[in-house]
Amino acid sequence: MIRSSKLTGKTAIAKEGVFKITFPFSYETLSDVKTLVNREFKMPKKGQKYWTCPVNRTNALLLKRYGFLMHNLSKKDFKNIFPKEFHIEKLKPVKVPGLLKRLYFFQRIGVAFTDHFKGRVLIADEMGLGKTVQAIGYLQLHRKKSPVIIICPAVGKLHWSREVRNWMPNPPDIEILTGRTPYAITGEIIILNYDILEQWVSELKKVNPKIIITDECHYYKSNSAKRTKAIKQLAKGVKCFIALSGTPIENSPVEIFNAINIINPAEFPSYWHFVKRYCDAKNNGFGLD
Repeated sequence: MIRSSKLTGKTAIAKEGVFKITFPFSYETLSDVKTLVNREFKMPKKGQKYWTCPVNRTNALLLKRYGFLMHNLSKKDFKNIFPKEFHIEKLKPVKVPGLLKRLYFFQRIGVAFTDHFKGRVLIADEMGLGKTVQAIGYLQLHRKKSPVIIICPAVGKLHWSREVRNWMPNPPDIEILTGRTPYAITGEIIILNYDILEQWVSELKKVNPKIIITDECHYYKSNSAKRTKAIKQLAKGVKCFIALSGTPIENSPVEIFNAINIINPAEFPSYWHFVKRYCDAKNNGFGLD
């Protein structure tokens, strides 16, 4: 049940990407506000005390649930907060001109899905269903978007190189990176493994990649891992980020957070909010369990 803001006097005014939140004090409302992502308490020398939080989908839905009346939302805010519902069954299988082999119907749907979300997706089909060729189909559909960086386990580097050549006509220049000592990169499709990524980030940023593909994205499920920090650093400013994994969640929902946070930070902006909501995280006296 949503409590009426007209009766409670709870308001959230949007300005320059930030909600200014005011409400008649109650411990219940205060507890609600403290669940907002990246909220801050403001105590000006003059005037009313208030809270702030970023304008994003998570916060807007929470404010609506808590009975706040939101003001001054722009058309862009509305589009980000309340996007049109997506139904994959309405997608038409895309035709990828020029591919050297034929995609199955469901793989063409996968390419259409990737294209619909402008190359920011997680493809989590089971092993053997062709996640690699769906990603290659998207590359073929957008040949002008290069260079492309493909990050995978070491054993997968030659597999990716072979599949690109098997599927793409006049295959782009493929460069497989080896070792931990960086050198100048010249390839259009750059393939490297997670183990050496940290040492190559600076050099990879220099080539201004247009697409990043991370195969077996559960490899960067840990926040403390160096490869995770390297992935996040590399992904900043790159418009297309495709994550692939047949097992994105092996034990706990938190394992998927880093991938979906990179893909859609507006939908999943906060690690702590995510683990509290989806993993029932609690402080056990020694840390967050």
